[in-house]
Amino acid sequence: MTRSLIDLHTHSTASDGSCAPAAIVDAAESCSLAALALTDHDTTAGLAEAAARAELYPQLHFVPGIELSAIFQAGTLHILGLGIDPHAKALVKLTAQLRQAREERNPKIIAKLQALGLAIDM
Repeated sequence: MTRSLIDLHTHSTASDGSCAPAAIVDAAESCSLAALALTDHDTTAGLAEAAARAELYPQLHFVPGIELSAIFQAGTLHILGLGIDPHAKALVKLTAQLRQAREERNPKIIAKLQALGLAIDM
């Protein structure tokens, strides 16, 4: 059977997905995908796990990726990076900055939700 379908935009529990990186690779293989990219939001944290699992499936081409948040005009723009080197110094520095910004922003979001009457904490 020739594999022809690909998925180049997936998220794992390393960002806002509901499945672990290895489970996403398993699902891609069970669907007989030809290629899969893991593109978590602003992090490369799940790539090593996904790449290791993909080694078990020689017919599945794994593409390391990321979905970067960027400020553009009055809003946020998401940029997909495919075939990245997760150890590149510039990328490591950028993801650390984005993680810090997210850690500073999250308590503010929680406070706003609590002010609206939602029972939520971190």
